[in-house]
Amino acid sequence: MEETQEANRWRLAGGPYVGEISALSLLPFSPSPLLLAGTGSELSLYDIKTGNLNASFQVFDGIRVHGITHLQKLQLFPQNKEHVNATSYFSLAVFGERRVKLFVLSIYRDDGNNEFCLDSEQILPAFDHWVLDVCFWKREKQIAIGLSDNSVALWDVTSHSLICRVKSEERCLLYSMRLCGDSIANFRVASGTIYNQIIIWKLLVCEGELMAVNLGRLVGHEGSIFRLAWNNDGSKLMSASDDRSARIWDLTSQNQSQDVPASLALFGHNARIWDCHISDSIIITAGEDCTCRVWDKNGNQIMILKEHIGRGIWRCLYEPSLSLIITAGFDSAIKIHEISSFMNKEKAGPSIQNNDLKQFIISAPQTAKQLGLMDSKSEYVRCLQFSQENILYVSTNNGHLYHVEISDPKDVKWTHVTQVNEKIPIICMDLMNDSLNNEKKDIIALGDGKGNVTVVSYYEGYNGEKTDLLSFTFLAEKERQLLGTYWCKSLGCSYLLTANPRGVIKLWDLQEALKYNLTGTGKSGMVSLVAVFESCFGARIMCVDASTKEEILIAGDNKGNLSIFPFTLDPTNENAKNFEDKNKIPLIDHFKGAHGISSITSIYISESNSDDVLFRTTGGDGCICFFKYRKTVKKMEFIGMKQVKELGMLQSVFSKSDNSVEASSRATHAIGFTSADFIIWDLLNDTKILGIPCGGWRRPYSYHLGADPQHQNCFAYLKDQEIHIHRLWATTHEKQAIPQVLNIQFHGREIHTLSFISPVHKLRWKDNNPSLLVATGCEDGTVRLTKYSSIKKGKWSDSKLLGEHVGGSAVRSICFTPKVHTYNKHKSETKSQIDSLHDDDQLLLISVGSKQVLTCWVLKSGSLDGSFQWFSTHMPFKVNNSDKSRERRENEDGSENDWRYMAVTAFILKCSDVRMSVCFVVVACSDATLVLRALLLPSRLWFDVATLGPQTSPVLALDHIVFTGSSNESYIAISGCTDGTITFWDLTKSITNFMRQISEIQLETLIDPQTRPKTGRGSHGGRKWRSLSYFSPKEEQESSNGKSNELVQVGPLCVLKSVHQSGVNCLSVARFEEGFVLVSGGDDQAVQCLMFGLETPVGGVETDVCTGDFSSEVKIRVCSIDGVASAHSSAVKGIWTDGKWVFSTGLDQRVRIWRLNDKCAKLTEYSHFIISVPEPETVDAMVCDSESKRYLIAVAGRGMQMVEFYSTEDVNFS
Repeated sequence: MEETQEANRWRLAGGPYVGEISALSLLPFSPSPLLLAGTGSELSLYDIKTGNLNASFQVFDGIRVHGITHLQKLQLFPQNKEHVNATSYFSLAVFGERRVKLFVLSIYRDDGNNEFCLDSEQILPAFDHWVLDVCFWKREKQIAIGLSDNSVALWDVTSHSLICRVKSEERCLLYSMRLCGDSIANFRVASGTIYNQIIIWKLLVCEGELMAVNLGRLVGHEGSIFRLAWNNDGSKLMSASDDRSARIWDLTSQNQSQDVPASLALFGHNARIWDCHISDSIIITAGEDCTCRVWDKNGNQIMILKEHIGRGIWRCLYEPSLSLIITAGFDSAIKIHEISSFMNKEKAGPSIQNNDLKQFIISAPQTAKQLGLMDSKSEYVRCLQFSQENILYVSTNNGHLYHVEISDPKDVKWTHVTQVNEKIPIICMDLMNDSLNNEKKDIIALGDGKGNVTVVSYYEGYNGEKTDLLSFTFLAEKERQLLGTYWCKSLGCSYLLTANPRGVIKLWDLQEALKYNLTGTGKSGMVSLVAVFESCFGARIMCVDASTKEEILIAGDNKGNLSIFPFTLDPTNENAKNFEDKNKIPLIDHFKGAHGISSITSIYISESNSDDVLFRTTGGDGCICFFKYRKTVKKMEFIGMKQVKELGMLQSVFSKSDNSVEASSRATHAIGFTSADFIIWDLLNDTKILGIPCGGWRRPYSYHLGADPQHQNCFAYLKDQEIHIHRLWATTHEKQAIPQVLNIQFHGREIHTLSFISPVHKLRWKDNNPSLLVATGCEDGTVRLTKYSSIKKGKWSDSKLLGEHVGGSAVRSICFTPKVHTYNKHKSETKSQIDSLHDDDQLLLISVGSKQVLTCWVLKSGSLDGSFQWFSTHMPFKVNNSDKSRERRENEDGSENDWRYMAVTAFILKCSDVRMSVCFVVVACSDATLVLRALLLPSRLWFDVATLGPQTSPVLALDHIVFTGSSNESYIAISGCTDGTITFWDLTKSITNFMRQISEIQLETLIDPQTRPKTGRGSHGGRKWRSLSYFSPKEEQESSNGKSNELVQVGPLCVLKSVHQSGVNCLSVARFEEGFVLVSGGDDQAVQCLMFGLETPVGGVETDVCTGDFSSEVKIRVCSIDGVASAHSSAVKGIWTDGKWVFSTGLDQRVRIWRLNDKCAKLTEYSHFIISVPEPETVDAMVCDSESKRYLIAVAGRGMQMVEFYSTEDVNFS
């Protein structure tokens, strides 16, 4: 009775869903249109201009929204009393699978804010076939419903009844259907059949009954018809097909007796086309290749948008009044594209022209006269450099430097600044802006082929007067040895850096020369060499940055290497020697392969107030890498990376706050090239804001960005000795930025695993705005961190990409280590409270997957917002060709092994006597092996400790127990196999021996921080596993009877056979008052429960089902076994328990809540909830308060949804 009363106090409520967007509809509204998006079983309402999510409504239970049709005003439904005060109304028909629901969306104006209300008007009975389209008939007050059996059903809104159902003469199943017309008089149906044809038919009244009449057949596609779209007046039809083409059909003069061919065919997609749209000015297609392509009326492709990820773009729309293209897909993102930013006036229609965009071509004065073939002495452009949006500097092969004013494309003003030397080419150029007292001064450093550096200052006063203020030349290198001149912002114009082909950098003091040229006093040519920095790699230096505050100089070369040197401008410093002595500054540290084998393109050092210096780099591998330089140990360490896949060569990044510590990780835009295009990429929204075909980066080019790169950007490049200039410069008050992303971008494919980052939540719960993080692993090999904010009104607020497995290998399992256990030789103690974690304790997030990739991320010390950084990756070592041939011969089919990790569990032990922690990881492989590995923190060294076996079937689920007994601590792993067996493994002896040996080995000398993730571009595979004997003296290895490299095999402690009739997909273990409880779910649709205890020393009770190796000091005492045979109507994929409640999910798209009897293993179903996640694969839960009265349950599969389970009593969140 008490249990029943307690259960009645609990409630189950569905939370927000983040996943694929399956429907879009634009609602005309003032002052800006509204966008309705169907995601899962919900409708989301967005404001296009502000990007705000105005409201979200649940419309179905477990059924995805497939389509939305709207009708402005209440023309079908009677006006209720609630609608009197509304300012606008919309009639909505929402359909999904076999269901249709009718709603009224009311908009109320209150104190300047809009309030939105969705009222259900009618729920139509379920049909026997899927609904493909819905059309409103205003005059008849009826609704036409298109069904997948090529029929149309008519519903009377007034009488709430089905009038009739008319089937076409063509009896076949459809993949698509689109209805056209607002009354029976102009009503037409386009049906895309499974026979690659489109049937056009209509309804006619014959003797008081409706009948179907075929109008024509459209042929030409070679694949199934996935999508159809009518134009505004119904004269044209567009189709998208499985054959990767879209076709336009002109229906104004169709012949009913013949097959109608397409008037226009569009080819260009690399995969199936999912959606299409046709308007009066442009044509849009979106497909499985994650591209949205824009075509003109003649079928010419004029733009490609590729910003979504995963399985493709499901839906696309065009908003002509604002020239916006809206796309949505599997990755949950709704992206808005201002196509006027991408298209010039010649290609764009009148509705999408941009008056701020200028595109024109100019030529240098001498190069325009060049005729015939050119040689090394010909005059041509060598370098380009923007000073500001309307000023461009051009240097040539004959040593000329020009100042070009491009404010007016029709009146370009060329000013000859200087000629360094007759017939000597300018090899390199760099520019420094120096603006004081409303006076603009550009200081240009020119390097020529003779090794000379010429410094020129071009001055513009407040009245616009231009003056060549100074010019001087000095010898920096030998002939043909000067390849780079570099200014540093932190040094100003007083110091200049030069580079030669052998990795040598020279620092020059220009102060005396500047003083002489400005005042006429002092000695001419007083340019002194301050220091010489020589890289150990001997490769050409491509970029450099220096910081006087941090006293370091960092250089990057064209082979992807970094070098760091001490740096000071103190003349008394011993490193500041004169040129004759040729003393070199010693190298502090280097990092080989920071960007693989690709060139490093930029370096930026952030100011720091700690002993660690943060800096970022960009490279030709398309990556932004983040490093930390530790002043105390003088070592560089890789701490993170962001790969911009859309850029083949990343030139630099843009940040609005480059003077702050956070700037190194808060870059907003990436600038680079992909193939032959110049790209500006929005890093915050993962969208392309500019793409210019230019022929690639191996040609002179320059760019300049304003405060808003989307609307303020300039780009110039050289082609056929002509300078092509793209200039878009709108002032912020003239151009109102439209949000580019309306919904957070999530995984683009199926999610296999998730885990709450629980300690972050515990820490953040003390704040007024609590939030938590969920880590998810996906089929595409990515791991993301998604933030769930505000428990009272939950929503997914942010999702960021944490990293990617090597080669995009699928992520199968994730685990997080929320605790650190203290280990000593005599007795172990467990830190069970998260708040007791020390600042130096490292918590890890571990993911495993295909290709036997095991990746670790570490939670940053003192992080309250869940900031992780990459820590280590473990992979099988690469074998040589002879080893590969031997492996193929061992396989029957001659192919290479393609084993993958299926499950992982881990825990961390902190050594009490040494300053080191060990993370023990148990991984299960698809070849039916279990391996215990150890990761040393912070040295990043991996060891294989033991194998667990024998194992006859692959393991699908893993968990562990850290048990504190009367005399010592025990470590137990639990595995669930594909044959329905659950096995317990005692890891205590192996872990104890490893910890004893690790304390005797000096590992400090083996710490190597110079490692980074393998991105697939320039990566070099994994490495062999190591045992402790690898670090032991040779004498000890020889005395081990030749078994030093063999792993110890741990036998099973207890084997529970046939717990499930088929595979064990999931299991979870928790502690309760009298021991432990283990719950599992399998393909047999059952949920099983086992209550057991652990005893040390021997004192267990033998059972009939428990067999195994009883030589262990730990014994299993089985208390009770029970289960539910048909817990779900399909396979159980995820399960979780805390010893009180059990949460399970399965392919039946249900989350079921079970009450666990603490006296026995009996499970009683309390409630269930239909989730919006199709094909759920995993579940995790977390207790949100100290009294265990509120649970959050996260379910993932094709998307992710949060479910809340809470007590109606007051909850104490302290």
